[in-house]
Amino acid sequence: MNEEDLIMVYFEKMKKLIRNNQKYLVAIIVIAFMLLLLYSPIIFDGWKLSFTNVTYSFSPFDSLGVKTKGPFLSDPADNVYPIAYQSIHNLTFTSWISMLGIGAPQSMSIYLFFLNYVYLLPFDIAPLVISIVKVLIAFFAMYFYMKHLKISRIGCYISSVSYALCSTMVVWHGWPHSEVTMLAPLLFLVMDLLLEKIKVSTIVCGSLIIFCMLVAGMPTYTAYFMYLVGCYVLYYGLKKYWNDKRKLLGYFFSFFACVVLGALLSLPYTLELLQTVGGNGYNDSRKGLAEAKLSLDYLRTLFFPYVREDLTIHVNEATLYTGILAMVSLPLSFLNIKKKPKDMFFLVSLIVLFILVFTNLLSPIYQMLPLVNTSIRYRLIVLINFSLSVLVGLNIGDIFENLADYKKKKFFFVSLLGIGIGFFYIAYSIIDSYKLSKALNEQVDTAKLVLIALFVICVITLFVKNRVTITLCKLSLIILVIIDMAGFGSYYLPLISNDASVIPPITDSLSYVKENTKNQEKTASIGQWTFFASNNMYYNIRDVRGHNFVYTNKDIKNYYEAIDDEAYSTPTRIAFHKIDNENLLKYLGVKYILSESEGASDREPFISGVTPLREFYEGEKVFTQTFTATENNLSTLKLMIGTYQGKFTEQDSVAIQLIDLQSDEIIRQASTSLYKQKDNDYITFSFDPIGNSKDTEYKLVIKTNVQEEHKITFYASNEKSYEGDFSETDYRGNLVLQPFYSTQNERIGGDGITVRELEDFSQQIQLTDEIITEKTSKDVLSSMENNYRKNRVYFSKEDNYPNVLNSNKLSAEESISSPVNNRDGTISFDATVDESRVVLINEYNDGNWDAYIDGQKTTVYKGNYLFRAIVIPKGNHTIVLKHNSKSLFISWIVTGVTVVVLLILVLFRKKLQILLSKYGITV
Repeated sequence: MNEEDLIMVYFEKMKKLIRNNQKYLVAIIVIAFMLLLLYSPIIFDGWKLSFTNVTYSFSPFDSLGVKTKGPFLSDPADNVYPIAYQSIHNLTFTSWISMLGIGAPQSMSIYLFFLNYVYLLPFDIAPLVISIVKVLIAFFAMYFYMKHLKISRIGCYISSVSYALCSTMVVWHGWPHSEVTMLAPLLFLVMDLLLEKIKVSTIVCGSLIIFCMLVAGMPTYTAYFMYLVGCYVLYYGLKKYWNDKRKLLGYFFSFFACVVLGALLSLPYTLELLQTVGGNGYNDSRKGLAEAKLSLDYLRTLFFPYVREDLTIHVNEATLYTGILAMVSLPLSFLNIKKKPKDMFFLVSLIVLFILVFTNLLSPIYQMLPLVNTSIRYRLIVLINFSLSVLVGLNIGDIFENLADYKKKKFFFVSLLGIGIGFFYIAYSIIDSYKLSKALNEQVDTAKLVLIALFVICVITLFVKNRVTITLCKLSLIILVIIDMAGFGSYYLPLISNDASVIPPITDSLSYVKENTKNQEKTASIGQWTFFASNNMYYNIRDVRGHNFVYTNKDIKNYYEAIDDEAYSTPTRIAFHKIDNENLLKYLGVKYILSESEGASDREPFISGVTPLREFYEGEKVFTQTFTATENNLSTLKLMIGTYQGKFTEQDSVAIQLIDLQSDEIIRQASTSLYKQKDNDYITFSFDPIGNSKDTEYKLVIKTNVQEEHKITFYASNEKSYEGDFSETDYRGNLVLQPFYSTQNERIGGDGITVRELEDFSQQIQLTDEIITEKTSKDVLSSMENNYRKNRVYFSKEDNYPNVLNSNKLSAEESISSPVNNRDGTISFDATVDESRVVLINEYNDGNWDAYIDGQKTTVYKGNYLFRAIVIPKGNHTIVLKHNSKSLFISWIVTGVTVVVLLILVLFRKKLQILLSKYGITV
């Protein structure tokens, strides 16, 4: 056989291989193209996916100069990722998160939901892996459901792409909302399989899907889908088995079994959630949300999701986008209905959902629905996304499956398509008057091009007979849908520069705090975004703020609002804007209060603008500037620097000397690295405060070790903004210089954070020698507000309290020693006391704590309004406190039993199947 024959044989084999695996090859190409466009900013533009990018835009991490792009997703940054880091990433299994605020119960969803175990990977990799997995699960879940409906492959692909990148999957991408959404099509698939034949293995699969949806962390979304799938089961069960009541009951029972088994499996999460949310008034406080509806203005987000002019509700909550094709083809749902499986159901569902979201006509019914009537009604958008995704696949799939029918009804087809285009035109006419940014204009132009291309392809499909042309039309439709949906998704990716870390490196002030809080002392930050809540968990710094359902508990809410009456930025998130009562912070064990130092200087940095100075590098003549300090405790200097967008190493730095002009002595020296220094921003030099600096004249000398090729510069003001001589005689102004002065117990860091130390505060584990029993809890809180004494403990007669007399003052021999704080919240310590004493642990007592003195269980009381208190007898003792939720323990047992039941069902499924057949339940 010659060479040409070998080549021919090879090509024949390749053609056969491609022909036999054509469907798999097309699927791979579709998925690859979708992912390529979706993640194009990461693949081609040098960005990194980070759901914590918000932290880099606010202090102290804005000092790192990291570039960010895309939306700021606050909830993942202060809830999902820090908790995953503390638990899964650190291989810690616990029912208590001690590092969150003053301690909070751990949601078991973190351990029960399979996708969370991706957080075992390095955190720079995990977000991207989770993102890709979510998109792929949603894609394949919808694909398999549509394939089961016997829709042609083009319909399956278009539904899958539309659903995987619909608004819920995109704008809630970092939240558990999208994790519930991605699994939903599988639930409908299971119900269809059970409708065809009731099999034990299918019931088990259905149970596991419902379990995964429940424990994903957004059970309300699961409830949305359960109501829709319940209607689905009711309608199709009655339709198929109306004349066979035994099989009908069998079908309904199989659905019920899936729900019950799934719910029992999820009990360690769902039971605790119901107790937390249901028992503290949070549910009742949110019932008014069931009345919330969207105005008709939001209908335009079906075509232009990011044009938000005149729309006040956040993009997360009020974007309906499922793709241009989904809306343009929607009127086709009324054509060829009998040949489209499930078309009528989803069309009616869509109409009902639009009525629910945009009107109050069905509001009374919605308000009576358990599990969903405490959520914002227009979050039903997720079901609109689902229904539209199914319908677009049914419509497009039917066109190519029954093309002859459509060619006979060309006029009707084009008319319905025209109605869809009319929808687009109405939305466009509304936004046409707005002045949009370049990026938004590009999106609008792309939408118009996609619409035109879709119309042309549909028309060509109607009028040509050539098989190759039809195939090209199919491929073109898929490509257009991918361009449309992936473009929508990529625009909303939260990004940071590729060389940055998903977890920001620790900054100057945080390093100082960490070094000086080795005994569980706590911090509090002032500012909505300052050291964003829960980010402390990355650095083993204690912070009394947080984001958790525990903050809806009445006792915690009262305490925090007594510290700052505006402490709650949301019903579940703490953000101090001011401190109304420091005594309550001291009882919490707060040692440091963090705040931004911006605006704390004694002068404006410049007037009449600034001018860059000469290029500056090692060997160049130094810059000098004289100035007079206006206050004592000069501790920080900030200078405006230009870096020419240069890249610097950690060794590249600027150094200063501060010389007392009267004595000509160097009083202070400091150095700051230029690594990641922002261009045209301030560089900060911190040093030990100069106590007697007021009215002293200083000479500032600036040096650098930067080489000539990596030059820098500084800025001078165009007019004098303070008295002093500048070495550059060509400038009328001064060096742009800001001095900062520390007050007592205050430190100003190089990251722009002021750290103030409280003069006195309670230790985490505190012996007490004064016991005060108040009539009510309200009286306890009032007394704590008015007076601070760290060795005092308050009890309320409304709670269980110990019968212990006021003690003598603590002696020098009485002490707490060898404290150990484990990751699971367990605390152990040794105590030496001369008489019975109350020991106070200033962390939250949720009523599920057990204490052991030398191995013997003792009572844990609620002391100081929120905290754990125990009575220890005279002598030397070892004390251990463990979190032990009895309801959680019981729920784990129930889950374990349910797992055993499922295993038995799987192992004996054939025998059970025979038994079901005997009773005529299976078909």
